Amino acid sequence: MYLAQLKARAVQRLGHSGVILGADTVSLAGGEILGKPADREIARQMLGKLSGTTHQVLTGWCLLRTMDGLALTGVEQTEITMRHWTDSQIRSYLDSGEWQGKCGAYGLRLPIDPFVTGMTGSASNVIGLPLERLAEVWREFPSLGVNV
Repeated sequence: MYLAQLKARAVQRLGHSGVILGADTVSLAGGEILGKPADREIARQMLGKLSGTTHQVLTGWCLLRTMDGLALTGVEQTEITMRHWTDSQIRSYLDSGEWQGKCGAYGLRLPIDPFVTGMTGSASNVIGLPLERLAEVWREFPSLGVNV
C-alpha cells in the first residue's frame, strides 16, 4: 500500500487532479517477497522458488482524491498453486522474455495457464490490478462526496 500511495502522490505532484490510482504488486513465496527480477538469473531463481508451490500475489492500491487528499487504500491477495517446472521449461520461459517486468518473474496467462493448477482470488490481481475490488471501492466514492 505504501508504494501505491507514493505512486499516486507522485502523479498528483505532477499537477494532475481528480482521482488518481496507484498500485504495486509483489509475490510472496515461502516468506520471501519477490518483486520484478533485475536480470535473467534472478528470474530463473524466482521461477525455481515458485515451481511446485502455493504462493500469494499481493497488490497494494491507493485511490487518491486530489481536491482534499483523501486516500482510500487496500491490499488484495490471490493465492496461486503452480505445478512443478522442469529446468527445460524454465529455460524456455526465460527465452520467451515473458518474465521481464513481472513480479515473481511470472505473468499469468489467461484464460488457461499451463503452469497454474489452482487459484483462489482475483485473476486480475495477479495481472497487476484487482479490478473487482476497485470497482467496489469506486461505487463507494459518491457517499464520500466524490463526483464520478
